[in-house]
Amino acid sequence: MLEEEQARIKKEEEKKRLQEEEQKRLQEEVQKQLQLQEEEQARIKNEEEQKRLQDEEQKRIEQEEEQKRLMEEQKRIEKVKEQERIQEEIQKRIVQEKEQKRKKEEQKARIEKEEGQKRLQEEEQKRVEDEKKLKQIKKSGEGELPPVQGNSNFKDKKPKFPWKKVFFGATVLAVTLYLLNTLVTTKQNKTFSNFTETIDSLNLEMIAVKGGTFDMGCTDEQGSDCNKDEKPKHTVTVSDFYIGKCPITVAQFRKFVTATNYRTEAERDGGGHIWTGSKWEIKNDANWRNPYFTQTENDPVVLVSWNDAQKYVEWLNQVSSKQYRLPTEAEWEFAARGVKSKVYKYSGSNTLSNVAWYYEKKGGKTHPVGRKSPNKLGIFDMSGNVWEWCRDWYNRVYYLNSSKKNPTGPESGTRRVVRGGSWNNNAEYCRVSYRDSYHPGGRSNSIGFRLACSL
Repeated sequence: MLEEEQARIKKEEEKKRLQEEEQKRLQEEVQKQLQLQEEEQARIKNEEEQKRLQDEEQKRIEQEEEQKRLMEEQKRIEKVKEQERIQEEIQKRIVQEKEQKRKKEEQKARIEKEEGQKRLQEEEQKRVEDEKKLKQIKKSGEGELPPVQGNSNFKDKKPKFPWKKVFFGATVLAVTLYLLNTLVTTKQNKTFSNFTETIDSLNLEMIAVKGGTFDMGCTDEQGSDCNKDEKPKHTVTVSDFYIGKCPITVAQFRKFVTATNYRTEAERDGGGHIWTGSKWEIKNDANWRNPYFTQTENDPVVLVSWNDAQKYVEWLNQVSSKQYRLPTEAEWEFAARGVKSKVYKYSGSNTLSNVAWYYEKKGGKTHPVGRKSPNKLGIFDMSGNVWEWCRDWYNRVYYLNSSKKNPTGPESGTRRVVRGGSWNNNAEYCRVSYRDSYHPGGRSNSIGFRLACSL
């Protein structure tokens, strides 16, 4: 019995020891779990802090870029104002010269009129004196007066007003004025025509667009495709201008880069957006030299920002005798619509495939310019191929209070207008009235630009 009792006690003690060990192990596991949770919380907190710092850094960079953009925009505005001031002074001087010329012509005409009147008075006075002499001769009986100007009865007649000479002179003057007007009109018509400017083997083909008045925005042929920012339809008048026959090509942009060693924003600041076939992705090495698809030298250049396009224009105006720029949104749409006698949904046709490169399910990319049909003005690729930067800031409600003549968009904004659609857009985006926008520093492999030129 004693041995059994001792065995039982020993068994209970062993059981108790095992329970204590199990409890100790559980406590250690709990402490370990708590420690892991604390470490995980510390890691999460550290990641959140790093993300916050990154967000702050990104925000600071964006603010610096925005400040830089605002400064550049201010400089551009000041330059435009200076150019406008100079043009106003030139115009004022021309008006003054015309006014002086008109006054001189009036003075000359007045002097000629006075001289004519004086001459008539002298002739009348001479006639009166001759009549007096004739009467005196008759009274004195000194014989007959010899015929005067081949007319023996001159003494009985007053001199006739030279109507034939006046009529002949007026006819000559009218014919001369008509010929001068025809010459000036012909010269103006010859001056305002398509031209090609060659700068260091860089050919820029420009189309002369005769200004006029048109309905801008959601016109009838656009049907139910119109978006809210295309409304209301409104009447706009634009003056004569020139616009590029095609978008700027890789070769034309390369000339600028070679001449100036310019690096685009994509090359300096982290690439640009690339369409992968299913979504947009930022590729750090994407730029106009590497758009992630194959291009020829005659393809439209892409992955250029609005700011890059402005730098191209600045360089071009330094080496050219003309003043190039980006087209206004109104000019772009006026040129895209072509002639008023025929209205199309797209630029040059109601069948998009005739005039545009647009969405392809496989192998989407840009294509060499000028391969599709042009519109009625002879302008290519205004629908599809690449989106095109315009000069204007974008505002979705701008059409509610747009200027009626030569509108240039809102005075400020955060995004610039792009027009025309591209190779990776469907038909809706390629309509002549479709509006879109992108921030000025943005770049993608679907955006390029086209030049305009003032008279």
